Amino acid sequence: MPQPSVKREGDGFGFDDFLDVINPLQHLPLIGTLYREATGDEIQAPARLAGGALFGGLFGFLGTLGTIAFEGLTGESVDETITSLFDAKGSGDDPFRAQRAYASAQALGGNATPL
Repeated sequence: MPQPSVKREGDGFGFDDFLDVINPLQHLPLIGTLYREATGDEIQAPARLAGGALFGGLFGFLGTLGTIAFEGLTGESVDETITSLFDAKGSGDDPFRAQRAYASAQALGGNATPL
């Protein structure tokens, strides 16, 4: 008798990934971050790229590709980086916050000076 399969990370494209592609709340800037934070949902890179292309065409695809590259370089999303720059509280909790903000600004092409 076949055993039921357990979904593991990297099992391929499934129904949950399809729902992530067609859910517009996953792909709106800032709204998507708030939605994922509130629901605890996570969206994988292929679903993000497909949704970006579906809702934004070529520019949506390229923007999503840039966002994924930024996350790979800095370790946090563009939305998290921008909100952390304005977050005055909690700066003492993370000793590397200033370095990450500087690296993020440099990745965006800014002229930030190290703190």
